[in-house]
Amino acid sequence: MLFSVIYTADCSADMSIRKLAPPRCCAWHQTERGESEYEMFWGSEKLKDPWQVSEAKGKHRKWCGLLTRKQFDHFIKHVKIYPSQAMGGTVGAPGFGFGCAPEIVFADEDRPDAVVDAYVTPVPRRAYKRNRPVNDRAWDRLRRAVLTAYR
Repeated sequence: MLFSVIYTADCSADMSIRKLAPPRCCAWHQTERGESEYEMFWGSEKLKDPWQVSEAKGKHRKWCGLLTRKQFDHFIKHVKIYPSQAMGGTVGAPGFGFGCAPEIVFADEDRPDAVVDAYVTPVPRRAYKRNRPVNDRAWDRLRRAVLTAYR
């Protein structure tokens, strides 16, 4: 099994984004780097006046990778994320080229200092090697298996 992963991390300007980076053991490609879009990271918690606005914007990064099961297990333990019930679709997932693929959202919604999300599409090796799409029934089985294995 392979896992197509798009991982995003956002934090305040005074926090090191390196703490949120994926492990170096995997083949990650950083695709975005810039200011956070989340207003809660605009400025610092250290401001004395709660109405004062800081010029410092938060930090944002995005990485993509096609991981083996072992690499994926190491990744989710490293960044401490868990599957949620949210489902969706992703465009341009690693291993799929330009097109839509179903996804499972992994996140840590209780983290107060950062927003981290991974949009994960499990890919059976056979389907990947043969360049065949996974049908809806097979996708439902894959999704249930992933949710059961990683809860």
